[in-house]
Amino acid sequence: MRPLILEMRAFGPFADCQRIDFTELGDKPLFLINGPTGAGKTTILDAICFALYGKTTGNEREGSQMRCDNADDGLLTEVYFSFELGQKRYSIRRCPEQQRAKSRGDGFTLQKSEAELKRLLPDGTEELLVASKVTDANACIEELTGLDVDQFRQVMVLPQGKFRELLLADSKEREKIFSQLFQTHIYRRIEERLKQQALEIKAKARDLQSRRAGILETAGVESLEQLTAEIVAVTPSLTEATSNKQKASDALAQSAKTLDNAKALTAEFERRKLLQTQLNALEERRAEIELHQQTLENARKAEKLLPSLKELQFRQQEWQQAKAKEADYAKQLQSAELRLKQATDDKATLAELDEHANKLRRELEQLDKLQPAINELKQLTEEHELGLVELGRLERAEQQSRTELEQWQQQQQRLKSGANELFSSAERQGPLHQALAALNTRLEKTEQLGHIKQKWQQAQAGLQQAEAHGHQCKAERQSAETEHQRLQLAWHTGQAAILAAKLQPGQPCPVCGGLEHPAPAEMAQDIPGETELNRARDAEQQATARHEAARSDYRNIKRQTEELQLELQRLSAELQACAAADVMADVKTDATIDAAMDADSYAKADLTMEIDRLVSRRRQLLNELQQAEAAQTRLNNCRQQLQQAEQQVEQRLKHRETQLQQLQQLREQLSLAGARKDAALAALPNEYHSLAAEAALELMARQLEQKQSEWQQLKQQQQDINQQYTEAVSQHKALMQALASSREDNARAEQFAIKAQQTLDDALKQSGFAGRQALEQAQLDEAQMQALAEKIEAWRTQRSEQQALLKAMDERLAGQSLPELGQLESLWQQQQQQLAEAEDAWQTLNNRMQSLKGTEAQLNKEALAAQALEQEYALIGTLSDVANGNSHSKVSLQRFVLSVLLDDVLLEASRRLALMSKGRYRLLRKEDRAKGNKASGLELEVEDAYSSKVRPVATLSGGESFMAALSLALGLSDVVQAYAGGIKLDTLFIDEGFGSLDQDSLELAVRTLMDLQSSGRMIGVISHVSEMKEQISCRIDINKHALGSSIRLVTV
Repeated sequence: MRPLILEMRAFGPFADCQRIDFTELGDKPLFLINGPTGAGKTTILDAICFALYGKTTGNEREGSQMRCDNADDGLLTEVYFSFELGQKRYSIRRCPEQQRAKSRGDGFTLQKSEAELKRLLPDGTEELLVASKVTDANACIEELTGLDVDQFRQVMVLPQGKFRELLLADSKEREKIFSQLFQTHIYRRIEERLKQQALEIKAKARDLQSRRAGILETAGVESLEQLTAEIVAVTPSLTEATSNKQKASDALAQSAKTLDNAKALTAEFERRKLLQTQLNALEERRAEIELHQQTLENARKAEKLLPSLKELQFRQQEWQQAKAKEADYAKQLQSAELRLKQATDDKATLAELDEHANKLRRELEQLDKLQPAINELKQLTEEHELGLVELGRLERAEQQSRTELEQWQQQQQRLKSGANELFSSAERQGPLHQALAALNTRLEKTEQLGHIKQKWQQAQAGLQQAEAHGHQCKAERQSAETEHQRLQLAWHTGQAAILAAKLQPGQPCPVCGGLEHPAPAEMAQDIPGETELNRARDAEQQATARHEAARSDYRNIKRQTEELQLELQRLSAELQACAAADVMADVKTDATIDAAMDADSYAKADLTMEIDRLVSRRRQLLNELQQAEAAQTRLNNCRQQLQQAEQQVEQRLKHRETQLQQLQQLREQLSLAGARKDAALAALPNEYHSLAAEAALELMARQLEQKQSEWQQLKQQQQDINQQYTEAVSQHKALMQALASSREDNARAEQFAIKAQQTLDDALKQSGFAGRQALEQAQLDEAQMQALAEKIEAWRTQRSEQQALLKAMDERLAGQSLPELGQLESLWQQQQQQLAEAEDAWQTLNNRMQSLKGTEAQLNKEALAAQALEQEYALIGTLSDVANGNSHSKVSLQRFVLSVLLDDVLLEASRRLALMSKGRYRLLRKEDRAKGNKASGLELEVEDAYSSKVRPVATLSGGESFMAALSLALGLSDVVQAYAGGIKLDTLFIDEGFGSLDQDSLELAVRTLMDLQSSGRMIGVISHVSEMKEQISCRIDINKHALGSSIRLVTV
């Protein structure tokens, strides 16, 4: 990984935004991070580690504690970091949880932690990988870099005071780091897979053994030999049972056949009786069918007369419509004659209306001649009125401007006074922030102490309970051991009595071989069986397991109690230090209480009152801080308002001068407009002179509108009279013609109706119907006639079929009688019972035989499977033990591969360490097996050329340890990049450590770092040593100021 750009906002000692462009340092830079103590050198490494993982390099401060106290409230604390992995570039922006200023109103709100991860594409666009979720960003970073935060700190950053961690790590910890760097997880998966396969084979073998015992137990035998003897004994009985079952089956089949024939003949007699009954029922319906036949014949005759009936109905309907139409035309003609008379009378008044219209036209022409003078007077009047309105508006505006100017001048004086008063209150923000931070630290540690104290008390109670439980389990274990020993002794003692009970006269004793048994052992009444003995042994094992578990629980709880005790002491000491450092007058609590509470007192005291007192003081400080911040906000607003007031006063002075000039011009224009209006009014006739201009205009307009409306009404009335007369004449003529035509149609329709009635009457007489009503009653539609015909035909067909069936059945039953079913069924049931008894006997023996043979086949199959598992475990089990380090060397497969890789790393590291130590030291891998079951194979030792001895790396001094750790980190970087597929370690940051080197060692270390530039790696060094500044030209200088540090890049 190679860094590109780092931006920090309100982070650590940097109050504003500080940006580092690492690309300006060159392609293969060795650069120095330089600055005074507390300026923020280590903060740069913290920012990189925080951007990637959300934690700092030293893991001593959380992200929420990294906000700069001097930062502006509106600036969020966040870090932006872009970096390069191989040929791909990424950027991440991370923001810790913090209090930020509200966007509206005063006060603060909680800003949750966020992280945004993107991939920077070659075309300049960005691909969003994680939007805001912190856990997703952490997982994605670990997947990209192949390192978690602890491994990143050990292999890419040598933090201040912690460079020995990678050097002194044990085999287990170094295995985690190297497996990530060299991607050797495949070997770990091989170990786990072989171990899993071996466990699966063992489990299968146990399952086979359990199944074999279960199969024998299910079959009711104890061994394969007993199973074979049982099969031989059952075979003759099964053969005899099979023969008996076959004889009984043949006899039952013959009896069943005779019974079936008798039942079939009985069914034939029953069917003959049913056929006769059905035929009798059909004969009973003969009268009904004959009535249906008569109805169908009448309907068919009526169907032939249907056209004549429809013709009569049509003609009668046509005649009725003609009569109604004639009556309607007669009624309309009567109304038309009345309208024609009224229109003739109205037409006689047209001459009088023409004379009145001519008079109105002459009066309108006289009024039109006065229209231009009226319009001119109207326009002049409107202009004069608008001028008066504008004059009033300008006078009101001038008065309002004068009032507003006075108000703004007063507001200006008030704001000046208010700003002076708020300035003193706002100045207290800085001290209050510092006081609140110190108080929060003390309160947090006090709450932590209370929480740890509660856990310690719970652990103490749990320790007592665990001790009592351990004593109880111990007593139960001793009791179970005693009982098991008693039963085991009784069992061994009773075996002789059991053997003696089986002795027979004349048969040899299985112990001594004698044929006589003069004094056999007597059977005791309480000899335990194997089941009872096994139960006692299981009870002893369970009691022992519970006792061991109780002892383990006691040790764990005791260890936790001791750890909590140490934590109590640490927090108590920190609280005492906080109280001693609390020197601010407005923050310091009760001096007498602080002096009395030393570290032990904090651990023993009830902290509730202390927490309440600190919370109360924090609430007071927060209130004072809110008041100071509110005063600052009001001061800023006051200054803005004061500036605005000054601008308003200046603008309104200029505006009022312009308004006074406009008023003077408008008054002169109104005087001229009044004179023109008076001259226009004098030019009108005398009848308008006594009126005001507005009244004259209204009078003239009303007269003109009235005359025009009256003339229009006369013209419309003349037009309506002429139109109504013409329409009345035309309508009267058309109705006269229509009435004559409808009378002719009525007479013709009457003749057609009479003729159709005569035709129908003749047809009724010929067909035999009494009249039209009888004809209509006989009518049926096509569906009804079809249904009657089908019903008649179905009756005839069914009657013929029943007669034919009855005749055929009489022929089949001729000479036969009804059989006796009772006797035949009784004989069949007896033979069925005999067959069932034979089958039960055979089934019992056959099931036993099948069970025994199935058991034999299963046992043979299980034996083959057990043999295959033994062969498989001989290979897989051995490989699993070797791969998982269960052999003599205690080195697993992955650790063996990593040990080879570690040898390569140590070769490179020793080459650099020998240079820096002037040939004295060389790093070696410890090859001796670790004591006990501890993992081994990756521990480090150092060879001292001065003493020719090999000793642990922990024996190196501080400066020697730094050189060794630096050599190991550089060697690790070389080897990782040399292997294909490894993680790119092309960047290394070193925080301090050079101060522990002498002058010669320092020069050698710097020369080693400078030689690394040829390999393309970026090396960043943090150091106070002046010689480092002289030898490294590229620098990141950090300047320390009272309001926050700043960064400057020096590349020459």
